[in-house]
Amino acid sequence: MSASTLLSGHYLAGEAGALAAVVIEPADRAAIRFGVLYLPPFADEMNKSRRMAAVQARAWAARGGCVVMLDPRGTGDSAGDHGDATWTGWQADACTAWRWLAERV
Repeated sequence: MSASTLLSGHYLAGEAGALAAVVIEPADRAAIRFGVLYLPPFADEMNKSRRMAAVQARAWAARGGCVVMLDPRGTGDSAGDHGDATWTGWQADACTAWRWLAERV
């Protein structure tokens, strides 16, 4: 992570519990020009693309982007077990993260 970008972790209030999100943004918040909501691939696809997703997010942040990398319900550090993961729930999680991002950018 370069000195020109910041990395922070957040828990967003989702309808089914806390949603983990990593935020990567310019160190100078006044430099934010756009927002990106990153919705990760699922299961092994995420494991194989994790490094490239981080590189991509840092590149967007270095160019003025505020990037929210969401961890949907039933995956990783967000609320719920694997069995709680549904397409409808993930859509709701994405909407929650989008609204949170829109308030920041």
